[in-house]
Amino acid sequence: MALSSCEAEYMGETQATKEAIWLRRLLRALLSLKEQLATTVIFGDNQGAIQLARNPQFHARIKHIDIQHHFVREAQANGEVDVQ
Repeated sequence: MALSSCEAEYMGETQATKEAIWLRRLLRALLSLKEQLATTVIFGDNQGAIQLARNPQFHARIKHIDIQHHFVREAQANGEVDVQ
């Protein structure tokens, strides 16, 4: 359960990131691609959630968010997705 709209949007971005990575892997398998695909853009409408995904500096304010939702940051750092 989210305590704020920012946290709820961040959780939604996490789910969208998981789906995007799954679809990227499926596409690579179907097309037998060896090279890396272009970055998948995920659009969000909450500026706070976008900043959470881009900048891990807000640590004191987001301690209560479950660690699984920080998957977005990891995927963005790897260049798989870009949250805008």
